[in-house]
Amino acid sequence: MRDSSRQTSRVHGDPDNLETLKDKRQQGNYRKATEQYIELLIEIVSKAPQEFGYEFGRWTGERLSTYLEQQTGMRVK
Repeated sequence: MRDSSRQTSRVHGDPDNLETLKDKRQQGNYRKATEQYIELLIEIVSKAPQEFGYEFGRWTGERLSTYLEQQTGMRVK
């Protein structure tokens, strides 16, 4: 049985070198969606799917993802 009163954490990096403890995702291009992708997403969700030739009445995350992939070639989950 686990003792839930004790918390342990693991640290990856050198505790004597704070730079090694920083989240590396903050560096470089970690965003998948570009500004153009986000602008297109905002434009799409402001309109009904029927305006794009679809029969369904609401956008879902999967439907948006599929449509945006067809338009941009980018798959963002």
